[in-house]
Amino acid sequence: MRIHLLGYSESFISRILDALADRGENERVTIVTNIHPEEKIPFIPPGIHYNRVSWEEWHLDPVKHACFLGVTKPSVKRIVYDFFKTHRAVERSNYASVLHPASVVSSTAE
Repeated sequence: MRIHLLGYSESFISRILDALADRGENERVTIVTNIHPEEKIPFIPPGIHYNRVSWEEWHLDPVKHACFLGVTKPSVKRIVYDFFKTHRAVERSNYASVLHPASVVSSTAE
């Protein structure tokens, strides 16, 4: 499955990529930007291959692609989620979840 990170937050993208690398995921990752970020590259763990494309160039294959929101702030997540839903028809069912191995999650979390 190909992984697509939607939105752009260097620190959050780095954390997602680090978690994927820790799980042994080494598939090609596409970072899909909905803004034009400064030309900075997030930390990419060894073994992770990526490319960065603009939302205009990107197309979703719901069978072969898993999406993650690449931003942390809840209000920004909503903006990015709504943007990709409106402009590229990305639905909630197209998103996957990943937890960083150092995460602490409450037993009552859903």
